[in-house]
Amino acid sequence: MAWQSRAERQAQREALLGAMHPVVAKLHTEISALRGWPMADIPPDELCRELMVQAFAGCYGQAGAVVSLNGSPPRFVGVLLGRGPEAVLHVLAPSRPRLRPITQYGPASRLSLRRAVLAFVAWYDATKTALLAEAAAVVRQVWDADAGGA
Repeated sequence: MAWQSRAERQAQREALLGAMHPVVAKLHTEISALRGWPMADIPPDELCRELMVQAFAGCYGQAGAVVSLNGSPPRFVGVLLGRGPEAVLHVLAPSRPRLRPITQYGPASRLSLRRAVLAFVAWYDATKTALLAEAAAVVRQVWDADAGGA
């Protein structure tokens, strides 16, 4: 990558954040803050990394989710145990490997990260559900077309 001035990096950073859904942008900025980067120092290539979610089931439905920021090693891994306001977030970040669990009561300095993860998981679930419904509608249309033409 060629050398860029601070103003060019800032413009690139603002363009990347502006193109993201607000929930995704908030989680990216919270993860960057956890890693020790003020907003003005977030490398633009960090904002290009994909946020991924993998839900996991328990005996009574979804028990939680794993949220990660793609990288090698991952730039952030958060394990969300439970759902809703009682959910507990356990964070594994390369720069801070010994963070304690983040509950609805604190630590206060990490509540914004917890809120951002909860919002991202809820947004992802809603987006995924909508995409699955669209895919099911397409499958039904194809199925009906095939059945009608046979």
